[in-house]
Amino acid sequence: MTKKNLRSVLLDRELTAYPKGAQRWGLLLLVVASGICLTSLGLVAGSIAPLLFEETGMTTDFYSYLLVVAGIVGAITSYFSVLSDRIGRANLIVYGALAAGLIATFGVPTAHTKWEFAVWYCVMGFADGVSLVGTATLMRDFTPQTGRATAMGINTLGTGASALLISFFAGRLLKHTDDWRVMLHLTGGACLAAFVACLFLLRELPPRLRAQVVATAEDEHVLEKQAAGAGEEQPGLAQAPGIEKLRAVINPRMISANLAIMFYLIVFVTASGFLTLYNVEVQHLSVAEANDLGTLYWAVNCVGLVLFGVLSDRLLVRKPIMFLGAGVVVISMIFVMTADNPGYWRLAIPLMFWSLGMGGGFAPWYAAYSEDSEARNASLVGTSFGVFGVFNRLSAVIAGLVIPHVIGSPIATAHGWRIWFIVCIVMMVLFIPLCAYGLGGHYSPRKARSALLARSAAARTAAQTSPATAG
Repeated sequence: MTKKNLRSVLLDRELTAYPKGAQRWGLLLLVVASGICLTSLGLVAGSIAPLLFEETGMTTDFYSYLLVVAGIVGAITSYFSVLSDRIGRANLIVYGALAAGLIATFGVPTAHTKWEFAVWYCVMGFADGVSLVGTATLMRDFTPQTGRATAMGINTLGTGASALLISFFAGRLLKHTDDWRVMLHLTGGACLAAFVACLFLLRELPPRLRAQVVATAEDEHVLEKQAAGAGEEQPGLAQAPGIEKLRAVINPRMISANLAIMFYLIVFVTASGFLTLYNVEVQHLSVAEANDLGTLYWAVNCVGLVLFGVLSDRLLVRKPIMFLGAGVVVISMIFVMTADNPGYWRLAIPLMFWSLGMGGGFAPWYAAYSEDSEARNASLVGTSFGVFGVFNRLSAVIAGLVIPHVIGSPIATAHGWRIWFIVCIVMMVLFIPLCAYGLGGHYSPRKARSALLARSAAARTAAQTSPATAG
């Protein structure tokens, strides 16, 4: 292999046009699959927490503070989203997956004390955080606004599906062994497989195309012609230092939208990081039984992410759908918090609706946030997503600091959990006004469709009259 060919395989991943048909779906599938593998690294601790506590002497307090530190480390990695506007997204995914997979497979399993595990877990979190920053921005780059909520819902399957798969395999593997390392070998190996696939197959748009706002799929051909004469120069502020890009995108409404999703994700962290402990310590299930219940929870969540995303795209409204999802979560949590030594289905049914509502809120929020980011500056979408990444990780920090002091430590109590469920309900209620102020978009499907067509017409007019395409 020549030096040029080697560089092409290792670094050069730019497309010459928007992907179409099977190529688009193949790339979207690859992004989602790699996101599933990478997200599993951050969620695997929740499935093995009781075994970690037993072997390493870890307590609920220590575990929660570990999530805090890991969240801070993850927030630091959000800076790479800012860089992705300049250097692209694909290579962050490729080489982040390699580093994270190696650490998960060969590093974390060497831990025998709680401190060794904590160090390796944080290093692994930094590596997979670098990679994850590119997945959502790639989904945005490849998807017009008419299909954005569906795409973001599918992208978020990286979280729901990874939690589902972890619960599924943990529920079976941990029936036959008490060695938590088997779950790290499984998730780390999956990341290494994702690295190999992405190395040869993952591609991305060049800067001149990812800086465009695509309202409908029909706009892509016109925008390609406009961008063809723009050269290879990075557009707008994409070349500026990170602090200048942050100043260009941050405003009060953006902060409100991110505070809303931070509260929303604290409820998610409760489910992903502590639900197994709740079902073991409070509802007295075995670790395998609790993971089986988690499998059901995350399976429904995956359905909700796609179902509500499709509904949002069909109606072309975002906020009414996400508010519906938040309402379902609130009602469901009331049923969960009032369960007292329940039968399986008395606990499973409200948990299923809880997970359904979480999917209903997140996919439309992500779509609305991406569209607002494009409206501010389409060449700085990665920067806007970087801000979201900070608030995303802060949700784990806040949850880790607060949850153990509310639910009780070293052993959680039913009373403490009821108090925490009330706190979660309050945060879900706050999510609604914060989104109403922080996010754009319409409540009426008719007005939303009219605005979409206006954006499409404006983009086509600008493309047809630009010097690059005129004559």
